[in-house]
Amino acid sequence: MLKDKWSDHVTDEERDALVNHDYVALFEMGAHFFLNLTPFIAIYDETWALEKCPLPFQREFGAQLQHWLGKPHPSVAT
Repeated sequence: MLKDKWSDHVTDEERDALVNHDYVALFEMGAHFFLNLTPFIAIYDETWALEKCPLPFQREFGAQLQHWLGKPHPSVAT
């Protein structure tokens, strides 16, 4: 039987970023970009595609992470 919940291992900062859909903060905390991007595409992409252009959330994600260009990816070590 599983004794711990995954949420027992999430910091308050990580929990706040998840609740607020702060994908930039999650990336900066070390969330792998693909695993970070994929759930938000599922949440936002269909609605945004109707209003904007193809791949709207992917473009937004990239734009919000421009300040990381040329820098090493945050560590995903656990």
